[in-house]
Amino acid sequence: MINDLKAEIAKRKDSHYIGQRLWSFVHHMTAFGAVILSLSAAAISQAKDWTPSGLERDTLIALVSLVAASLAALTAKGGFERKWIANRMTRSQLEILELDLLGDAVDPSAIKETLKRIIAEHDAGITSSKP
Repeated sequence: MINDLKAEIAKRKDSHYIGQRLWSFVHHMTAFGAVILSLSAAAISQAKDWTPSGLERDTLIALVSLVAASLAALTAKGGFERKWIANRMTRSQLEILELDLLGDAVDPSAIKETLKRIIAEHDAGITSSKP
């Protein structure tokens, strides 16, 4: 039973580490992408002497602004930061649980209950509800 718990904890920890990194990337990419594109649209609108090749300047400004607004909306409604933090906290709790398994007198029932609590807290963190 202990080996099964160790394997389950390791599997979940690896999964949450990947989730932590992916949600962090999405969160920062959308947040900073919106800012950079908004600044780019403002800079393009002020560059009166510059003519972009392939698109009218007004069309380029509109497209850059549209993508910036879309990224800002995704950032606001997607909950990417919340999901990033939930995965990070879950991974950390799973690492602590792995340390608890290093002792000689390990109670599998207590470890199992702690794992269930961690899973419930993770789900609550992702969905922003209470466990």
